[in-house]
Amino acid sequence: AEADHSASHIGKAQALVAFIRGTLPLTAKGIDPGLPMDLLTKNRVSQQQLLSDRNIWSQPAMKNVVHAMADTA
Repeated sequence: AEADHSASHIGKAQALVAFIRGTLPLTAKGIDPGLPMDLLTKNRVSQQQLLSDRNIWSQPAMKNVVHAMADTA
């Protein structure tokens, strides 16, 4: 049971990392990557920032968005 639970967490983490890696090239090209707007709004990250700020992924607000996505997964 514990192994299944751990495997579930590993699978979710892998999926989240793959999703985030896939969004980086999209935002670099100015394409909306489809992140949940409610999480972006809650953390005061605008779509404009997401698409134009190359350093947005290292900002605490964006880290909070990713953390919230991981918690939900």
